[in-house]
Amino acid sequence: MSQYKIIGGDGKEYGPVSLDQVKDWIREGRASSQTMIHTDRNSQWAPLGQYPEFASLTGGPAVVDPNITQPVAGHDMAMPHNPKTKSQLVAGILGITMGGLGVHRFYLGYSEIGIAQIVVTLFTCGLGGLWGFIEGIMILSGNHITTDASGLPLRDD
Repeated sequence: MSQYKIIGGDGKEYGPVSLDQVKDWIREGRASSQTMIHTDRNSQWAPLGQYPEFASLTGGPAVVDPNITQPVAGHDMAMPHNPKTKSQLVAGILGITMGGLGVHRFYLGYSEIGIAQIVVTLFTCGLGGLWGFIEGIMILSGNHITTDASGLPLRDD
């Protein structure tokens, strides 16, 4: 049985993984016909859509750009679950409920901004808490703060 290696959305190589794992990633939207992949039978990187075993799941063969010689990272490529990712829902709720204390910013790793929110809230006798409340709403709507301090995208759950 063939093993596959994938270039994830973070530009890192993942694998070897099984055929079933790659198919799961396609179904989950974590891989597409443009995701760069290679197998133990073929050491050349190629778009996943060029492999016949995935054609039914990707909508057919991928269009190949002959100018691309190296795997290219992008957000349509497979990104295996990372247990370090933070929850968008948790960050938003923390912003709404305890935004004046910057708890959502501490949760996401932005300690300096969290401290600034505490200071602003203290100096404005609580009015600065609106800053965190509004950020919480914006996080939940996906319009603001889409990554944590490490650059990992927030988990949508």
